[in-house]
Amino acid sequence: MLEDLLVQLLNHGIAPLPQSLAFATDWDLHYRYVPWNLDGSVYDRDYFELSDPKVHPRPAVELEIPQLTDRNVEEYRTSLVHLLRLPHLYETEMLRALCTYTFGQGDSGRGFELAKQMAERADQNPYTPADFIRRSCYPEAVVIHDVGENGFKYLTCYFHCAWDEEHGASVIQLAGKSLLATAAGTFAGRSGQNLRDTLAYELRQ
Repeated sequence: MLEDLLVQLLNHGIAPLPQSLAFATDWDLHYRYVPWNLDGSVYDRDYFELSDPKVHPRPAVELEIPQLTDRNVEEYRTSLVHLLRLPHLYETEMLRALCTYTFGQGDSGRGFELAKQMAERADQNPYTPADFIRRSCYPEAVVIHDVGENGFKYLTCYFHCAWDEEHGASVIQLAGKSLLATAAGTFAGRSGQNLRDTLAYELRQ
């Protein structure tokens, strides 16, 4: 399977994420909402609606390695082995980062709390922030930007989100540790020093 995956990536730069790499498999879009427009008033219903995942099933997650070439394929082979061994670590770390990005962001954090309360009333079920995020987004793509001696160095996961279906969100990781969740386009197309500079800037914000 690993060799087939490498061939696909070398030929196309992108490939479906193997089932053995699957994570966040129970995440999906059960709602659509605009958290920054929610204020606890009667108008909140205009900015929150239920969504049926069966009507719009989530697509397969894609894996992308923009810098993969015949010359560095052995370095990325190590990264892929690392990924194959630890998929559930990514789910835990990414969920933590996404909860901070949503519920921990001042006024918009209050909007996410109000959206969660509306979901609880609609579903007649209490949710933790983590539960609610699992029901509000799903991973679309995983991009390996760079590699180190023991596997991938920087990896970004892109999410389709109930609160921003046009742009989504992303989580960047360094050696398996989630550093930051932010808007989806922040790290797109970046690598090397450019990626590191962008990450350093975002972490200072």
